[in-house]
Amino acid sequence: MPATAKTRKRKGDIEGLQELLALQQEQTAMLIHDIKGPLGEIMANLDLLASEDLSGDQRDYVETAQQGCNTLLQMVLNLLDIHKMEEGRLVVHRHEFDFREVVQSCMSSLHKTAAAKQVRFDLQRGAGEVPITGDRTLLERVVLNLLMNSIEYSPEDGVIVLKLSRSRSEDQVVLTVTDQGKGIPHQYQELIFHKFAQVERDGKKRPLSTGLGLTFCKMAVEAHNGRIWVQSQDHQGSTFGIEIPVGTGTSLES
Repeated sequence: MPATAKTRKRKGDIEGLQELLALQQEQTAMLIHDIKGPLGEIMANLDLLASEDLSGDQRDYVETAQQGCNTLLQMVLNLLDIHKMEEGRLVVHRHEFDFREVVQSCMSSLHKTAAAKQVRFDLQRGAGEVPITGDRTLLERVVLNLLMNSIEYSPEDGVIVLKLSRSRSEDQVVLTVTDQGKGIPHQYQELIFHKFAQVERDGKKRPLSTGLGLTFCKMAVEAHNGRIWVQSQDHQGSTFGIEIPVGTGTSLES
């Protein structure tokens, strides 16, 4: 086959694969979006059931199901928003709010999840508001993802330490979340922010959760002109940190 014919065939194969990948991504996004409906119905009915007069065991079963649904909902929302960010369709709605209040709300909403694993939160922050201008919903989900990640990898009876502060220049809000888990080897500390990242442990590559939560966190923080990082040593726990400008942000609009 002449070189030009081979080139044309190779180009056609590549274009065909690109079309197939685009179709697959579109169908996946539609499927994920459609999951939200029935998941919402399940959560609404569980909420109704939780309001009934239940025995101790029955309440535990319902609360466990609610926790599972909340985790699944976060995964669905992460996937949808990652897809929107990649296509430049996500809008960052900015307004001023108290970031300390967001952190405390996230801790409260995950209290039962942490307690089920005998893990507790320790927020090291003095009195006073921490005002910031940004998208409250997105940043709340960033904090939820970081806390859920820390709970998942914390040992029983572990402590998750949160530190909320301002940068020395006073123009950045800084939140760090430190767990007592197995830690992350240095060579994987950038990889974990990529979709579907896998970390090698005991000679085998295994997914680090789905990787989607940290991917979402990175994209949402960077949409606020901020940064996210991790400091960790193998078997010595991990500290995830985010740094957000107090009064700036960018919109990802189509």
